[in-house]
Amino acid sequence: MKGSTNIEVAILQRVNDLATRYGLKPTDFVATVRHSGPEGRVSLDYETYEPRHEEQFARMATALSLDPEDNRLVGSDEQIIDTLDRAIAVAPRSRTER
Repeated sequence: MKGSTNIEVAILQRVNDLATRYGLKPTDFVATVRHSGPEGRVSLDYETYEPRHEEQFARMATALSLDPEDNRLVGSDEQIIDTLDRAIAVAPRSRTER
């Protein structure tokens, strides 16, 4: 079985940081990093399975400009990280983070 790379860990760490800003826990959804093709394309796929978290997830998905039909970001490692960083920069902060 293939292990995670530091890049995948960096992506998923940002995913969890962003989710926390929207009141989600890592156990409220599943995010998966997949590599495809020789061009180094990456897809970051999201799945939710808790209807009670749909509103928070929808707000986070909007911040990421996810396609609501497939909840996926596609691009290079750098593009995915940049998109996550931009979303984190504008995401709501908890009162303890200010």
